[in-house]
Amino acid sequence: MEVTGTIESRDDYEDDEQGQYQYWMDELTGSLDARKNWHRQGAKIVNRYLDGRSAENDGVLNLQRLNLFNSNITTLMSMLYGNVPKVDVSRRFADPNDDISRVAAEIVERILNNDIEANDDDYNSVLRGVLQDRLLAGLGCARVRYEVETEVEMVASLNTEGVTVMVEQERVIFEDAPVDYVHWQDILWGWGRTWKDIAWLGYRSWLNKDEVTARFGKDVARNLT
Repeated sequence: MEVTGTIESRDDYEDDEQGQYQYWMDELTGSLDARKNWHRQGAKIVNRYLDGRSAENDGVLNLQRLNLFNSNITTLMSMLYGNVPKVDVSRRFADPNDDISRVAAEIVERILNNDIEANDDDYNSVLRGVLQDRLLAGLGCARVRYEVETEVEMVASLNTEGVTVMVEQERVIFEDAPVDYVHWQDILWGWGRTWKDIAWLGYRSWLNKDEVTARFGKDVARNLT
């Protein structure tokens, strides 16, 4: 199947699995082409930050070399980020007699700050990675995922006739919202002049064979290298 990377109209694609595959392949190809120069330039900047130059100059080993760019970025990171930020939850209207809203805001603030403190190392590493990407490649990205586990239990309920019957009810037994660092080369988006015009946002996920098998099945995992 030919991948053109150019989309004139969504109606040009068939409304089936093959058409959807063609459409999204063209979307991804177009997004990659649009960001090709930026990826190339960003990789050069990161290489300079890591001091990927040769240690030899005209056959003479140079051990007195100083990477000023690395030092400058390190200084900027120290100035812009010191500690994990604290969450501040406040009422929209500070009514003096609204004790319910005041207590509710304080409870939410303590819960969020306690969650951040319990995962301090994870938040710290994500925020530092995002800031470093912003200073080097120009884009820092993190995302929040929602994880939930539920179970079904039988509970008593009244039906429309007033008779007590047992019905199934889903109950949340675990939920979490982890924060993931996203490398600046692992994010793509559709065309748009402003953020609200962007139709889609995609992240590349690196999965090992066991993860692919659990998510997509053995046949898919077998055909991947």
